[in-house]
Amino acid sequence: MNGSLDNWIFYSTQTLSWTQRVQIALDVAKGLHYLHSDTNPSHVQKDIKSSNILLDSNLRAKIANFGLAAEGYEGEFASTRHIVGTTGYMAPEYLENGLVSPKLDVYSFGVLLLEMISGIEAVSESDKDLLSSKTLENILTKENPGENLKDLIDPSLQENYPLNLALSVAKLTESCLQRNPDGRPTMDDIVHSLAGFLDVSLSWEISTGTYSSASTSSVTRYLEER
Repeated sequence: MNGSLDNWIFYSTQTLSWTQRVQIALDVAKGLHYLHSDTNPSHVQKDIKSSNILLDSNLRAKIANFGLAAEGYEGEFASTRHIVGTTGYMAPEYLENGLVSPKLDVYSFGVLLLEMISGIEAVSESDKDLLSSKTLENILTKENPGENLKDLIDPSLQENYPLNLALSVAKLTESCLQRNPDGRPTMDDIVHSLAGFLDVSLSWEISTGTYSSASTSSVTRYLEER
């Protein structure tokens, strides 16, 4: 095992490549899609955060810690007055009204994506929000959003990423962080988007010769499928 994702993003001297980050995001999205759509009854994890994402020896991700998970029959989840979770990751409708739905996980996933893009923790030790949906909104609504995005992207990547793809991931992230849950994509939508992004990222790595040893298996699989 390689520990939890937060250690790799925030504390490790080693850097996850851009493609590794996209692969990890896709792994998490697939796990959440399974919980939302393929379990009976369906489940909401309710505590998606970087410390609850574990990486195996190949840096593939698995979701851990289901202590707060809620189940819902026929897609219906009960509201709650007992608000528990991690500051910075909880969706507004849950914090304000105790509403539980799969879109709660989508919001938390958006925060996770934002952390992976920026290398910045969502919340400091003093519980001060360091990232928010406004962070991306301000970037994406200005002129030349791609260039503006460079200032947010984790500097440890040293600009070793395809900027157009980074912009697409940023737009997906912003959609996950919509205040209105109805405006957020489903995990099925997210899986499809990230699968396409991963293909583009692998193709970019091959064309630039920048892929790492940890992503060699993904590159090999990509080539075999072509």
